[in-house]
Amino acid sequence: MHRSFYASGKLLISGEYAVLDGAQALACPTRFGQSLQYTPGEGMLHWKSFDAQKKLWFEGTFDPHSFQPIHSSQEDVALRLEQILRAVAALDSQWKLSCGGIVECHLEFDPQWGLGTSSTLISLIAQWTEVDPYRLLAQTFGGSGYDIACAQAKGPLFYQLQQGNASVEKVHFNPSFKDHLYFVYSNQKQNSRQAMKHYKNQKIPSHFIDTITELSQNLIQARDQEAFNSLLKAHEKLLGEILQQTPIQEAFFPDFDGQLKSLGAWGGDFFLASSLSENPEVYFQKKGYPVVIPFSDMLM
Repeated sequence: MHRSFYASGKLLISGEYAVLDGAQALACPTRFGQSLQYTPGEGMLHWKSFDAQKKLWFEGTFDPHSFQPIHSSQEDVALRLEQILRAVAALDSQWKLSCGGIVECHLEFDPQWGLGTSSTLISLIAQWTEVDPYRLLAQTFGGSGYDIACAQAKGPLFYQLQQGNASVEKVHFNPSFKDHLYFVYSNQKQNSRQAMKHYKNQKIPSHFIDTITELSQNLIQARDQEAFNSLLKAHEKLLGEILQQTPIQEAFFPDFDGQLKSLGAWGGDFFLASSLSENPEVYFQKKGYPVVIPFSDMLM
């Protein structure tokens, strides 16, 4: 009998980079995610991964005991899956596959979007094997873990690392002006590890983490769009100074009627557009950014 699991994608509204150093970040699960279905069977472990168009993009066969790839359509993906399954076994010596079977993964979003292809996979495998997803993340991809928190969340949350441990608090983030909020794909995927390395090489002022935490808290309390936009602008300005990078609005959209904010690693994935106009889709499409998703269509 098969078993099915689901994990939501993620977006970090505030606290990018700073969340690694203990800042409180506002994170949201998305309506797009990934599912995993495991059906026990005899022989080898067969793995199939499908994209958002239901097209098979990876297929591999693994030894159910050693997890070593027997053959696969993409060697690098097979080796990564082997690493994850070996990490599961290291975390839980009692876990093992008594037999093979079939694993099918179905992604609901474009992997270039940066909504959590890796984090949803880690969450799914952790659910399937019943290990701690945060520990599994630490043994594989690494990171702050906010994406793991989003994977099983039902709504927005504050995420914070306290002495290395994850603190998750449910919050209400449903702005009255949400119909003026959009998520725009930047047309490129950013390498999070390289972005974090760049951040770590910067000089971080003592007030930085507390200021980001305060901005995160004020964002969910903003009573109107004007106050919300001011907070987004302050966040962008502060982080831009730390990273020694020009905020996205100043660099590429100086004539935008509203406020823009980068999400996650700067320079890629999605950015948030708080528009003072009716609908900014035409504006962004004319500039070559066709993927514009309204707030309510993106977030849970």
